[in-house]
Amino acid sequence: MRRHTPQIEWVAEYQLLEGPQLVKSPHELEVYREAGALVSAALDAAMKAMVSGERSCEAAARAASILIGGGGGFHRISINHGPMLENGLSKAYYGYDTRAPNPGDLVTVWIYGPILGGYWLDPGRTAVCGSRPTPAQKALAEDCASNVEKMVKAIAPGASPRDIGIRWAEIEREGAYFDGRKPDSGNEKHGFGHDLATSFPGYILPIGDAEIGPFGYRRLQETLKPGIVLAAEAFLSRPGVGTAGFENNFIVTETGAELLDKSPMLY
Repeated sequence: MRRHTPQIEWVAEYQLLEGPQLVKSPHELEVYREAGALVSAALDAAMKAMVSGERSCEAAARAASILIGGGGGFHRISINHGPMLENGLSKAYYGYDTRAPNPGDLVTVWIYGPILGGYWLDPGRTAVCGSRPTPAQKALAEDCASNVEKMVKAIAPGASPRDIGIRWAEIEREGAYFDGRKPDSGNEKHGFGHDLATSFPGYILPIGDAEIGPFGYRRLQETLKPGIVLAAEAFLSRPGVGTAGFENNFIVTETGAELLDKSPMLY
């Protein structure tokens, strides 16, 4: 094409649709609400399967059946488990394997992709197989889940990405997640945020840099507006315990945030 049109300068623009897709129409928001209900049911089924000790492939199949049976789909069902998880997301080729967790193992489930009508969601949860966590495991999961819930409650229309970044950093510090260490020290991992549309349009950036903020990538220069769909996620690691991860997806509203994934946070 370049050879035959030397008079034209061809420029790759991968983010051409990100601006128009940022604020969803009323019809798009209804699709998102349907997608939220669908992925919530799928995530709940997969989490219950993992907590009961089923193989991760069987848990993924339960989730996939619900998604496809509801007319939707997915990109990846990420299931990880082990006595002390080092990563909240699975590195398995398909996102799951054929192994079953042992009682006492940490388990994580993340479902992400075009859940319905091409619109993406990516909620995640952490629990312990057998539902009998140690005190340290219980604290790890509860602290991480509480962190994400507070991050969602901090969302307000009219706030800038930097405003949200500063508040999220405060939430992390209030919970001693930084604990005097650098966010990337490996001992305590911190939260992230991104927006959602027909893919993951935004760059996922750490909130530790309050000058940037969780949604502070270059495209999102304006304040948050009702109709934007966002994600709040956090991964928390503690030596000798493992890593927990949680993520909520939500719509920015006139008064705050409308949660789309309504699976229980704790199992």
